[in-house]
Amino acid sequence: MQGERIDFEVILGSSPTSLDDWRRAQTADPSELPALNNAQKEVAKKLCITEDQYQRSYLSLVYGRERMLDRTRNLGTIVEKLLEETSRNYRLLAIAERMDQGQWIAEIKVPRQLVNVEIPRELGDDLLDSRRSEYRIALKELLLSALRGKQLNRKKKAQV
Repeated sequence: MQGERIDFEVILGSSPTSLDDWRRAQTADPSELPALNNAQKEVAKKLCITEDQYQRSYLSLVYGRERMLDRTRNLGTIVEKLLEETSRNYRLLAIAERMDQGQWIAEIKVPRQLVNVEIPRELGDDLLDSRRSEYRIALKELLLSALRGKQLNRKKKAQV
């Protein structure tokens, strides 16, 4: 999916660092370590850690953000395809990673309104990690249920 053109915004939140991100940073070649500015060097001193330790810690955060950016972009691409299969009237505008809340949020344009659909982290992770059709179907059902519910609510309000 890397390099593929996307027509939606990808928004990152807390972007947690995984154990794999940390391990990768700990074994990174010194040439891969980010340069520290004076403020970062000062923080390393105050924390009583070496500059190398600080650089590797920071690098693990960079790896975590890159990983979550890829995962969020990939989930957005799946959501976009599911919406295209359903209706030309639905369009994904943005997908936001909110791991601190245990979810992704898809902002979807439907006729005359925007709808935010909360995608549980577990469902997104299962789909991204396994690509099994049952998770794709579950996501499609979640999206359609949320979108139809919003449209029904709007129609009821219009009738009142």
